Order: sequence, then structure tokens, then C-alpha cells
Amino acid sequence: MRRFMLLFVMATSCWAQQAKPWYKSCTFWSTMSLVGANVADASSSWRQVELNPALASPGGKFGARSATLKFSLVGGYMAVQSFFIKRSPESRRAWCAASYGGAALVGGVAARNYSLR
Repeated sequence: MRRFMLLFVMATSCWAQQAKPWYKSCTFWSTMSLVGANVADASSSWRQVELNPALASPGGKFGARSATLKFSLVGGYMAVQSFFIKRSPESRRAWCAASYGGAALVGGVAARNYSLR
């Protein structure tokens, strides 16, 4: 236990000296919250009836094909976000807000899906 605590203290002190500016961590955490919300939505919809015809499989359920399409769209959003942030760094705050907003929306849908089970 002492070794673990020593390792933990050493690791956190190393990270503390490599602090990133807030705007870089905002982009990372907003994107990760969006990805996490989509994972929660996909797991709450798995093998359930899908109302979105673009995501529904031929049987009308959410499955592997639907999840692949959903995560491809999220990956495309992340690529577009990265491109525009590199091109115009002052737009980072707007992209963070859009990602957090999307995560809140999709997370709400996932919570609704879990409540219907």
C-alpha cells in the first residue's frame, strides 16, 4: 500500500508540472464527453427498436451497423473540429460549447432510453 501511495504522489507531481492551458483541456474534455455520451446512447439503444431510419438496420433495430455509422459520424465531427481549431484557434471556445451541448443532448437521449427499459 505504501508503494502504491508513493507511486501515486510521484505520478501526480509529475503531471502537475506539465499543466496545459485551459483551452487545450477544454477541447479534450468536451470531445471526450461527446464520445462518452454517444457510447452511452449506443449501449442504451443496443438491440432496441431504432426510430431513426438512417441508423436502423434492415430489421429496424440498433445493431453493429448502426453503431458503426454513429461512431463514424462522431469521428467525422472530431476531424472537422480539429481542422477548424487548427485553422482558427479563436474558435476553440465555440467548438467546446458545441461539443458540451451535443454531449448534453445525446446524454439526455441515453437517459431516456435507459428509463424505457
